[in-house]
Formats: sequence, structure tokens, C-alpha cells
Amino acid sequence: MTENEDKKIISLFEEYARKEIPDDGFSRRVMSELPSSDYVYKQRLNRIWAIVCTAAGIALFFFSDGFAMLKRLASNFVIDAFTSAISIDVSGVSVVMMVMTFFTFVYVALYNMLTSDN
Repeated sequence: MTENEDKKIISLFEEYARKEIPDDGFSRRVMSELPSSDYVYKQRLNRIWAIVCTAAGIALFFFSDGFAMLKRLASNFVIDAFTSAISIDVSGVSVVMMVMTFFTFVYVALYNMLTSDN
């Protein structure tokens, strides 16, 4: 846009910005529907309660040695996953089946990538 067109648009907005629009009590109705101070008080109490519960959870995590529990959980998960992976019996699977499975996965992946909206 040119500078002249910008000035025309700005002057048009300024002209209509000065006029008062009758709202037939709309502003009063909106103001009466806004949350009361009681709602704000309850919302503030809710936030304080959430902070207290979060702090209690963090304290409980540290006092019950949460890091050791997480380490044990991760270790057990890795060991169980590895054990399950080794126990799979592939003696009845042919090379052709594995190649066909691989190409099916590649085909589905390419199809999903090409047809996605992103």
C-alpha cells in the first residue's frame, strides 16, 4: 500500500472511533456477568492448594528415596525388555517373510508421509 492509502485508512478509523455506539445495556449486562471477587478468591485458594500438594509430592519423592526407585524401575524395565526380545522364536520365519514385512513397513511409512497434511 502507498502512504496516501495508509493515511486514508487511518483517518477513516479515527473518524469512526470517535462515535459512540448505542449498545442497549449490553455493556452493563457484560459487566454484571464478570466473575465476582468470590470467584477470584476461590481461584486463588485453588492455586495455593495446588502448590501445597505439589510441594508435598516433591518432599515425599525425596524422603522416600524416589531416585533409587526410578533407577530400579528403569533397570527392571530394560532387563525385562531385553529378556523378552531374546526369547522370541524366529526359527519358523523365512527370509522372504522378513523382506516382505520390511517393504510393507516402508510402503506404509512413505504413504503416510506423502498423504499427511503437514
